Amino acid sequence: MTFEDAYITSEDALEIVKAASTPRFLSELQEQVFQGSWHNHSYAKIAQNTNYPENYLTDIGSELWQLLSQKLEVKVTQLGLRKAVKQYILLRLNLAIPEDL
Repeated sequence: MTFEDAYITSEDALEIVKAASTPRFLSELQEQVFQGSWHNHSYAKIAQNTNYPENYLTDIGSELWQLLSQKLEVKVTQLGLRKAVKQYILLRLNLAIPEDL
């Protein structure tokens, strides 16, 4: 199994991005949008689960993806969330590996 094939839970991914986004903290709603998006839910589905209007969640999501793109230093979108988190992890792992190995 390669790292790319490894399963990362939404909770693990959320903890990774929360650590990366410090000192700014994610709101509870941003966390719900993140987790819903991690599970490939549309904003309409997330709206059903949170009782917020879909257009409001779209705005929250847009702000969240912009914030995470800055903090993770990889482009983050709702549809590319899993890929972006894995890219971020790989970048961090590569930075931690000594060049003489």
